[in-house]
Amino acid sequence: MKDLTISAIVAGPEANESLKIRFEPNRWKHESGLTIEYENVTGLSFSTESTRDLLGAVLLDEILPTDTGCSHEIALRHGSVTVECRDLTAAKWE
Repeated sequence: MKDLTISAIVAGPEANESLKIRFEPNRWKHESGLTIEYENVTGLSFSTESTRDLLGAVLLDEILPTDTGCSHEIALRHGSVTVECRDLTAAKWE
């Protein structure tokens, strides 16, 4: 995930249903991008450390267990994203 950038965040049609985050590859480091789909989202938070619209590249990410599933914390160069959900899946895209 390191150095990927968020290109899209798409919420499902129902509140707390699903969420997809699409990550663009760094053309110098990655052959493909990544899409993560979160099921039964119970929490979503963003923080930013910049006045710019861009959060920047991924520095690190961590998936932690919770009582109802998991929490995915993504640290970016200019902020962070945390998603709490029942489960998640990841798939590469060209």
